[in-house]
Amino acid sequence: MNKLSIYIFIFFCFTLLGKSQLSQAQVDTFFKRFTNNTEQMENLFSKSLLDKVPATQLASIRNSFETKYGKYVKVIIESNNHCKVYYEKAIFPCIINFDNSGLVNTLWFGAPSFANDNIEKIKQELSGLQGVVSVCIRKDGKEFYSLKKDLPLAIGSTFKLYILKALVHKIEKGQLHWEDTLHIDEYHKSLPSGILQNWPSEQVVTINTLANLMISLSDNTAADLLIDKIGREYIEQFAPSTMQPFYKTKELFVLKLDRSDEYIKWFVNADTKTKRLELKKMDTVNISQLNIYKFTKPIHLGIEWFATTEQLCKVIESLKDAPALSINAGIVDKKDWYFVAYKGGSEPGVLNYTYLLQKESTSPIYSLSVTINDVSHVVDEDHKFTIIVSRIIDILGENNQ
Repeated sequence: MNKLSIYIFIFFCFTLLGKSQLSQAQVDTFFKRFTNNTEQMENLFSKSLLDKVPATQLASIRNSFETKYGKYVKVIIESNNHCKVYYEKAIFPCIINFDNSGLVNTLWFGAPSFANDNIEKIKQELSGLQGVVSVCIRKDGKEFYSLKKDLPLAIGSTFKLYILKALVHKIEKGQLHWEDTLHIDEYHKSLPSGILQNWPSEQVVTINTLANLMISLSDNTAADLLIDKIGREYIEQFAPSTMQPFYKTKELFVLKLDRSDEYIKWFVNADTKTKRLELKKMDTVNISQLNIYKFTKPIHLGIEWFATTEQLCKVIESLKDAPALSINAGIVDKKDWYFVAYKGGSEPGVLNYTYLLQKESTSPIYSLSVTINDVSHVVDEDHKFTIIVSRIIDILGENNQ
């Protein structure tokens, strides 16, 4: 249940990325023309790109950048096709490529960093977002900043941190081993995100591989295999009480996509024992028949994995040495940090980012968890929330003493 995966971009059009060396003069000329409001997009971009992103949309993006971030200042090539684009109020990472005729066939802008940014500015912007927001930041295990840190919210696939926590504990006790193997079977196949649902049955995978896929690709089938191997109630020893019973992803899909509104109202108010009995009845549902495309809007957010951002900070701190958390860095560029551990989760109405970050080997270690929930609307369609999280991360990187 991870929002298309891993990187969320302000603007993304990617047709063909070559490895030709950019010239500073070529890039300077493009951005001066691109940021000139009288320039026609057809004079700058290849037909292959314009077929995917119309000229009117490109012009709209250009104009919105100036409105939000001030006048264009300069561009600096960093390496190969990577640049930094400077506006008056923000700096964007950028990837650009030109075709053989000198037209741009690839242009990508990442989340901006802001001049003179600070937590207080961000606090005001968070309070202006639609939905409920919770933030917890800890520096070397002590609170650095928080906003509604004790409020349990739906967290999507970030719940998989607790599976990893219980798994590591069993391995440390010698009850399981990373090289132990499991068979993929039809019973455990869930819906995306992930890849294992498409693998042939009876494929053999190690617990280590399952853990890596569960965290880095948010693989739901891997998560369900591990839940049954570790034991639902064993995992509940490490998870918040708000996660009892500890749902498998398949069960959550069945509840959200195959049960009536009346049933959901009853189920949410049932006691934990009754819920456990009901979950057993879901084993026979053919999950491939469920309509995953219903997830275009929030569905039954009362059926979810709930945790506070403070709890998530503490659990990722306890998993610092778990290699699975350092495979996918989410919206962070690994090369800018000494150490990054990450897990996020989302569905319509839910988005969470949880990080462990260290700028240099001697810098403080920050844990950061930020969640937004909206029971009525899809969150972060305009990427404002993700950009704010990126700005928080930039601030933590600057505060490395």
